[in-house]
Formats: sequence, C-alpha cells, structure tokens
Amino acid sequence: MRPFKKKRPLKRISHHRNVFRPVTKKKIFDEVYDQLISLISNGKLKPGEQLPSERVLAIDLKVSRQSIREALKKAESKGLIKVRQGEGTFILSAAKDLMESPFLTMMTEEVGKIYEFIEIRKLIEAWCAEKAAEFTTAKELKKMEKALSEMEKLIDSREILGKPDIDFHIAIAEASHNTLMVHMMTTIKQIFLSMFKISNFTRRPGKNRILIKQHQEIYEAIKSRNPKLARQKMESHLQFIESEWREEISRPRVKKRSGSFFNKI
Repeated sequence: MRPFKKKRPLKRISHHRNVFRPVTKKKIFDEVYDQLISLISNGKLKPGEQLPSERVLAIDLKVSRQSIREALKKAESKGLIKVRQGEGTFILSAAKDLMESPFLTMMTEEVGKIYEFIEIRKLIEAWCAEKAAEFTTAKELKKMEKALSEMEKLIDSREILGKPDIDFHIAIAEASHNTLMVHMMTTIKQIFLSMFKISNFTRRPGKNRILIKQHQEIYEAIKSRNPKLARQKMESHLQFIESEWREEISRPRVKKRSGSFFNKI
C-alpha cells in the first residue's frame, strides 16, 4: 500500500488587491457615448452629417437630455463631433486634427509639397476607385450622380468645382466600404479645397468642362464595375490636376507676405 501524500495547498495570489477592480455599473451617458462611437466606427454616421437635436435623441434613446448632453460633451472633447451654436451637432473627420493643420502649414510654406500631396492622393484615391467598382451600391452611385449634376452647373465657369467635387470623391470613398478611408478622404479633400482658396486659384476657360468629363469617365468605370479602368481613370484625372497646379504656380503672383506660399509661386 502506497504511503498517503499530503496535498500541497494552492498558492495564494498575494497581490490580488492590485489585480482586481470593483465592478461598477456603467453610467447612462457612457452607454450613449459608446453607441455614438459604434455608429461612427461602422460608417452609419459619416463625417459632415448632422446629428438629431438633443430632444430627439433623448426620445429615441429613452434617456434624459442631460445624459445626451454629457455624452455629446465627451464626444466633442475626443474630437469626434462639433457642436455649432445655432446650427447643430456635426460628425467630424477622425483624421482632421491629425492631418489638416500640419499638411496645410507645410504646403503653404513650401509649394513643392503640393506635388507630394498629389502623389498621396493618387495612391489613396486610385485604390478607392478600384474598390468602389467592386463594392458600390445603387445608393452610392446615386450620390455620385448627384455630385456630377451639381458640377455640371459650373461647366462654363472659371470657379473651382468646390463642394460637388468633394462630394463626388467622398462618395467614391464610401463605395469602397472602408470607414477609415472615408474619414481620410474627407480631410484630404478639405485640405485641397483650402489650398485652392489660399492661392486664389482660378481656372482657365474650358478647364471645368475637361474636369467634369474626367469625373464622368470615373463614374462610368465604377458603374460598369471595371476596377482596373476605374483606377486608370482616377490616376489620369489626378495627373491632370497636377498639371493644372504646375500651370497655376508658373503664373506671376503679387507678394503678400515673406516666406509664404504666395511669394514662392
């Protein structure tokens, strides 16, 4: 008969007080905040979209307006939304603070950075066009069509295409079904629009007609679900944008301030 062996006692965790934390009930406004984050992350709430009023949100979520107010305050502190007095609450691009100010500073101080920025656009937007041709929906195509329709109103103008142009490219990013890309594209297009304004960019007669035709060709390639052609058309369009900038920069300018974009072009 084998001798009886005494079992060793289980080793106690001596530092358990540093490992575990008390379980606390989550506050209501944190649950509202988490739901807001989820909707932004999965693309159901997109950059630029306006949220319903506090009253409507409180009714929909069946919570107090104070909980809604606290959740929105937290989201604003994280840079996810912007509350504009008298206008409403809007979803921000998650890449805005990370990219917009630094990129604009570099490009206004050193004009050559514009071409580097266009190279980034080629990489990103060509990918978006290719993916959009694979995954686009009827609803997303409608958004592109609407933007094209707005652009056509400026076909004989010397103004930049502005918001309709931004809307078109963002609709393509949305059609890629990559939420982070939508946020990046929103910021990228705003940066470029700001550069047009800073430089007092004006288009030569007939240029908008060419640009609108290019956008239509990109749209047709996406609609026909031809990824390779969509990529090619986007790359060709952005190559034309680069040539436009080179032409614009070669024009004589009035010096406005030392060391700036204005006296370097």
